[in-house]
Amino acid sequence: ALADQGDREGKKKYSTWKVGGQLRLAGGAHKLALQYEGTEQKDETDPAKTKTTKPTFVFAGYQGTFGKSTFVAQFGLNESDMDLKDDPTTPEDESKTKDTTYYALGAIYKFSKNTRMFGGYRVSDIDDDSGQSVVSIGMRKDFK
Repeated sequence: ALADQGDREGKKKYSTWKVGGQLRLAGGAHKLALQYEGTEQKDETDPAKTKTTKPTFVFAGYQGTFGKSTFVAQFGLNESDMDLKDDPTTPEDESKTKDTTYYALGAIYKFSKNTRMFGGYRVSDIDDDSGQSVVSIGMRKDFK
């Protein structure tokens, strides 16, 4: 897939491309997925038009269905290509990038075709120490 768009409010233009795939095993009960993505972002507020970043993203995932339960594991890596060494707010002893690694584990239990419960845990580790951990739990009911 290829996208070429801009952020109207932030005055940024970007182009994005993605390539990925999914492998189904055991009749679809197990799925492995992999995706690689590249982006080029240009800051239109820069008079010299020299501020460009080219972050890349890698996503890998597993999904396994066992009876009424589905388990999910994901891994993601973002190489931000954002150099903060010239940013005066970045202390000398801190990381100079905003690269991110994330891990997620989750489960879905189907009570019926229209009702399911889900839960998950995600950890995002960002090089500048602004990472986060998130727990989610919920129930979904489809009305037809």
